[in-house]
Amino acid sequence: MNNTSQQEIAPSDYTLKTVLRVCLWLFITTTGLLAFIIYDPDILRPLIKTGLPLDQISGLPILGNAIRTAESPQISVQELKELIDTKATNFVLVDVRTPAEYQLAHIPGAILVPLTDIENGTGIAKIKSLVHGHRLITYCSTGFRSHQTLAILRRMGIQGTNLTGGIQAWRQEIDPNDRI
Repeated sequence: MNNTSQQEIAPSDYTLKTVLRVCLWLFITTTGLLAFIIYDPDILRPLIKTGLPLDQISGLPILGNAIRTAESPQISVQELKELIDTKATNFVLVDVRTPAEYQLAHIPGAILVPLTDIENGTGIAKIKSLVHGHRLITYCSTGFRSHQTLAILRRMGIQGTNLTGGIQAWRQEIDPNDRI
């Protein structure tokens, strides 16, 4: 009788294989979904609009950037080029990279307000003084720091738009001769 009860308690090979398959399936689908979200953060926009509090996980390294991207309005480099070419005055373009990066190259008309200054509070006052009645457009190298900037500014009541792809996209699509 003792052997029978041990056999009933011990999981069968079939049960172990099934559990392992389910775990593998969950891992693959979760990884695939994460990769899809990173590739196309716009799929998060409907969740954000419903009020789902994704800001609580936006500090996570990989998923957080996708959330910040989805939360921020975007402008393409072509749209920004059109604003610059038509000499529009209803926007302020802010470069949030380091002073060294700004000196190497920047988009015409951009004002430097480094992310580090925004994080320590001194840059927020500068942006508030620049924005009055103007559309705020931020950029960095690829979009990571400008999304961080917009998340900080949103918490301070300042809305802004991110330049999709940052100065790298500008170099590729608008000014290919400006290589560093």
